[in-house]
Amino acid sequence: MNNRCGIRAKRRALTLIELTATLVVMLALTTIVLPTATGGGSEQSLVSTQDTLEAIKIATIGRYDPVKKIWTGGYVQDMGGLPEMEYPATLTDPAHALDALHTKPKKLQPWGPKTLGGKFDKGIVLYAGWRGQYFQGTNAAPVFPGDAIYDKWGNPFTFNTHELSDTPAYKGRFSSIQSMGGPAPHNYPVPANEPMLMDISKMLVSVSGYVTYKLPDHVNEYDGRVAIVRLYEPDPETGGLKARNAEPIIFTGKEQTPNTFFFKDVMIGPRALRVVMRPLEGCEISEEELALEMVTQYINVPVGGIANLHLEVISSKCCDGPEKCATD
Repeated sequence: MNNRCGIRAKRRALTLIELTATLVVMLALTTIVLPTATGGGSEQSLVSTQDTLEAIKIATIGRYDPVKKIWTGGYVQDMGGLPEMEYPATLTDPAHALDALHTKPKKLQPWGPKTLGGKFDKGIVLYAGWRGQYFQGTNAAPVFPGDAIYDKWGNPFTFNTHELSDTPAYKGRFSSIQSMGGPAPHNYPVPANEPMLMDISKMLVSVSGYVTYKLPDHVNEYDGRVAIVRLYEPDPETGGLKARNAEPIIFTGKEQTPNTFFFKDVMIGPRALRVVMRPLEGCEISEEELALEMVTQYINVPVGGIANLHLEVISSKCCDGPEKCATD
């Protein structure tokens, strides 16, 4: 009898140990699996949302190399400005506000060589346009294209736009992004202090320089010239090319002094400058003669911009004086 009782006691003790071990294992599994399955306050959801925000930022403005001091990739350099918010999606479904990062909007031209058709613009070729997908859904984002952009808790991000800016690269466009967070303990905005800014201020720089007009030695007088300096750059509205003019430069007299030009808010990257000389008064200039008094220079605008760029135009035979105009 005693032996039997001893055996029974040992069996009960062993069963109790096994039960305790099983409960410990189940409890450990519950703490690991439950937050992941529910998408609740897990640390992984927070980290994944932070990764998605960073991926959206890189897709928008690219990556900066502090050693080489260059930006690579991103929507902004291809298009010349920040993504335009998709309306009315911004108001009715914020999850589709940044569709331009993964699906080409109908109004934007695809990436490729771009030209303009103006009289002064012939021969200028620059690459521009939409060449996404820019956002591939790194780490935590949904599958693209055609899907919405949510944080890891399944909520759309909130956005702000540059409504008051007069700069085309900014005006009415995506300026910042933020997640409103998830269930406790992460029921606070991400980033916590302020929205993640799409800061392109270091990518918008100035380009300046001066123009000289070289006259032939035999020319003693002429009617004067107006130098039109044109800058060619991507158009954020269309994905094509656009041009803008600096303040006109007027040349008069035999002795010429350098005259300056200045462009602000130029997006870094490959651009083109062209100087066109026009008669100050008197005769019209033919297209052949126009080509002789026109200088084109392609530039790669770096971080920090360009200053003291020299553009020299050599005079043609046109409009060297009223008599010359009448006989040519």
